[in-house]
Formats: sequence, structure tokens, C-alpha cells
Amino acid sequence: MNNEALNRVLAEKGLQLRALDEDHCLEAFDCGQDPRMTDWFCSTAHRWQQEDLCRVWVISPLDNESKPLGFFTLSAAQIIPAQVARSERAAHSANRPWANALQGAFPALLLGKFALDQDVQGSGLGAMLMLGAFAKHVQASDAAGIKFLILNVREERLVSYYCTEYGFIASTSTATDPVRTASQSSRRRQSVTPIEKKSISTPLYRSTAAIRADLNAVLEP
Repeated sequence: MNNEALNRVLAEKGLQLRALDEDHCLEAFDCGQDPRMTDWFCSTAHRWQQEDLCRVWVISPLDNESKPLGFFTLSAAQIIPAQVARSERAAHSANRPWANALQGAFPALLLGKFALDQDVQGSGLGAMLMLGAFAKHVQASDAAGIKFLILNVREERLVSYYCTEYGFIASTSTATDPVRTASQSSRRRQSVTPIEKKSISTPLYRSTAAIRADLNAVLEP
């Protein structure tokens, strides 16, 4: 995936996307509806990125590069076959017989956080932010096998939003902690309590093949 093509499309909108760095001014960022997301971005994102728990990507205006308009995070994860429709387990029809029989988890990237500043919500900037997420996902898949981009969604309205706007598929298997990142596994080993409060969420996924096809249509001149 050509990074120059992504930069060109964003620049046409007066935007840029780059990894979180010390030049970003986070204090004024406020995503509005979810104070925990705002707090994480402003106070924790740098530390998580320093420890390679995730990579934080920030979209900002070209003429004000320090001002975050939105951000997303990507990290390594897996999704089990039971949470993926059989029709989505193979990118090529000839591979379906053996791909549908795989028992091990599929390699994936987790789109862990995705948020816009409340001042730009409803402006269409979400589509540009997701375009960046798709592009970074495909770039990663060019270096390592990554079959799906996945999300872990706890609100029904967001399930509809991601499926309708961005082509994700909701798993028919609702599970507790359906996707597990390396950092989550590490924390579980370090601190185990007799009783853990678990939240129910809906796994969403989209195949790398589908994302790549969409990106080629948008980014290729």
C-alpha cells in the first residue's frame, strides 16, 4: 500500500495523519460523549505507545499540525474461527475447503480506539480517519500475515454505525472479551482476582482482502 497515495488524498482535504508524538497538543481534545476515551488519549496514550502496547495515529489539519482532530489505535490481536462467518474465512474460493476447517485463531489487528474531537463530529471527518485506519492496517499486512481488522463494540448504535458506514460484519457469536491483545494477556497473568466482572461485547470484523479492494478504488489514481 502506497503511503504517498494516502497522504495525497488526505492533503486534498487539508489533513495529515501521523503517529502520536510530543508535538501534538492533547490538552484541548475532547470527544464529548465518552470522558474515559478523552482521558485515555490525553493522559495515557503516550505511555502505551512507548511500551508498544498499541500504535496511536492522529489526524490533524495541515495548517495546524499540533492540533488533534481525531485518533485511532492499532495493536496485534486474534479472532477465533467461531466468530467469523464461514463465507468470510477464505479470501479465495479455491481455499475454502481447508480454510473453513482451520481451528486456530486468525491473525488480526485490533482497532482498539477510534474517536473524533466533538467540534468536528458530524463533519465527515470520520470517513477520513477510517481511511487512515484501513491504510495502516493494509500496510501492516504487507509485512506480516493479518487476515482481519477487528473491533470490540459494546453499544448497539456503534455496531450499526461501523457495519453500515465502513463495511464491518457483526459476529453472530457474542462473547466475553472476544479479542485478546498481548497486553491484556500480560495483565491477566500479573493480576488474577477470584471474581472478575466481565462485560459483553459484539465482535466486528472486516477482511484484509475487502479492505484492500476498497483502498485500491479510493487511493489509486
